[in-house]
Formats: sequence, structure tokens, C-alpha cells
Amino acid sequence: MAETDFNEWSIGNNGSDADEIVFWQRRMVKLHAIPYEGQIYFHDLTAAERQRLLSSDNAINQHLYAV
Repeated sequence: MAETDFNEWSIGNNGSDADEIVFWQRRMVKLHAIPYEGQIYFHDLTAAERQRLLSSDNAINQHLYAV
């Protein structure tokens, strides 16, 4: 995901502490993080993006679920 060119980002509550953080690539949401719940959602990962994510830590694989 670090290689992805994110052109926009947003913090959900407009304050200093983020309730939610959302990253877009073009007009598509690619990553949605909810820090206080310890959750990160990846949207529409390509096979290459999934492989890059797992190359950072293969233990992530056991926590990836299709929604």
C-alpha cells in the first residue's frame, strides 16, 4: 500500500484525534482505519496489492477477511 499514490485523505472528526481515517485512490476508497477499535479495512485489493501487504508481514494473512 505504501507504493500506492494516495491523492486524498480525510480525518473523520476534523479534530486532533482521529475517530476514522480514510484514504482514497482517485474516487475509490482504498483504506479505512478505525484506530479506537483497532480495525483497518482494505477495499478492493488487487492481487498485487494483497501480495505487497503480505510481504510486509505474512501474519496479516490470518486476519484478512472478505466482507
